[in-house]
Amino acid sequence: MFGIGKVVFGLGYSRTEFIIASRVFSALLAGVAVVFVYSLARKLGGSILAATLAGFLMIASGVIPYNARFGHNDMYLLLFVILCIYSIINYHSSKNRLWLYTSFYCVGLAASSKYTGGSLILLPLFVLLVLNWSSARTEPLASAEKLFIGASLAFIGYATGTPKALFWASHYFKRVLPALGRYPVYGLQPDSLIGLFGQWQSFKDAVGGFEYYLFLITLIVWILLLVLSWSGRNQLSEPKRTYALILIATLVIFDLPFMISVNYIPRYFIPFVPLLSLLTAMLVDHLEKKSFDIQKRYVMPVIYLTLAAGLTYSLLRVVSTNLLFVNDSRAPASEYLHTLRPDTTIEYTLYPPILPQGHFARTRNYPIFLLKYPGDTVPQDKPYEYNTGEEGLMARGVDYLVVDSFTYRRFSNEYICNSNPVECEFFTKLLTGETSLHLLKKFEYHLPLYMPYVTVAAVNPDIRVYELIH
Repeated sequence: MFGIGKVVFGLGYSRTEFIIASRVFSALLAGVAVVFVYSLARKLGGSILAATLAGFLMIASGVIPYNARFGHNDMYLLLFVILCIYSIINYHSSKNRLWLYTSFYCVGLAASSKYTGGSLILLPLFVLLVLNWSSARTEPLASAEKLFIGASLAFIGYATGTPKALFWASHYFKRVLPALGRYPVYGLQPDSLIGLFGQWQSFKDAVGGFEYYLFLITLIVWILLLVLSWSGRNQLSEPKRTYALILIATLVIFDLPFMISVNYIPRYFIPFVPLLSLLTAMLVDHLEKKSFDIQKRYVMPVIYLTLAAGLTYSLLRVVSTNLLFVNDSRAPASEYLHTLRPDTTIEYTLYPPILPQGHFARTRNYPIFLLKYPGDTVPQDKPYEYNTGEEGLMARGVDYLVVDSFTYRRFSNEYICNSNPVECEFFTKLLTGETSLHLLKKFEYHLPLYMPYVTVAAVNPDIRVYELIH
């Protein structure tokens, strides 16, 4: 992201072009990730059909094509996680330590992209010390050398993506460590569940019902196959057993920060999708060979028809998501703002439409502050006061207020409402017409009834435009 900014701004372009470039690059990374998953599925012994299935599961997941439209760091993390697994698989099959060192470097890049990527450091350690325990035990010095070089490369990878960690370490880590401490309790509320119990619905929202149950069944079946294989009751080839174990171990390792946290929004589960897609592709390939061996030829047509129906539904969910982007209610709202009186003051909440440049005398964020974690406080060092509701609007001489449903619907949460009673009361009365603000126009878009219903964060909020009656 930093490199994109250096290039775009260096060529004299504006912030708008930077946003476009970062989003295009994010979409490109998602496409590259799908190609790597296909290649990795083939490397794991899958057929062309199984590898294609893995790629389609990525595309149809919903959470990946949706987030690929934004310039977030999630696509960077996704790619580096896949590259780490690719390197680990190559190391395990070839014993070439260059692949091991590459995996450590990718861990650093993943952690630089997102703090949760740091838990991935356990993956090369798992392969080096657990799967290759006999070698680590008989050659401890060689293993220690690999660990030292690997740890150094992981830090270099982190510094590659975050140069401040290397050149301004004291300043950087003095701010990073408190942020890491806040991460597990970010968004904590009295009824919050830690991820071990609460993450399942969030993951289902991320990938949709079909892929959620498909991935869950796949994971359970693989665990049963591994247990039966270790007990000698099932014939599972050593490479397939090891590859499945590596993918499941990666899932558990990556899930560790979420299992103990209350902070697990859907896009945090993006790196889970390629892992589960690969496991699903491997399972389908395994079942195809087994059904052929036991002369049960009817099994695979049933499986393929089920997969085709489920993937069709999942792809329709992606189409629904695209419709929300294309018909985002903020677009017509932005056009409507051109018709308001010029040289006036307008304020807007957290997810506003684009405001016409030069049309209004003053454009400002509506000063609302919602507490995010235990110990969080409302800032007092600003030239304005937060959370003053309608009284603040009057004092600031605001003429128009633009509100979005993502903001005002937060106050349907009892905890948020109680922690911010002034704004809760204001928005409740605003929606029922009990304030001195007059509703000018309301903008909404709803999906056609024949399309699967989806909602995605930060896309297509309802927009209401109000005029303040002084």
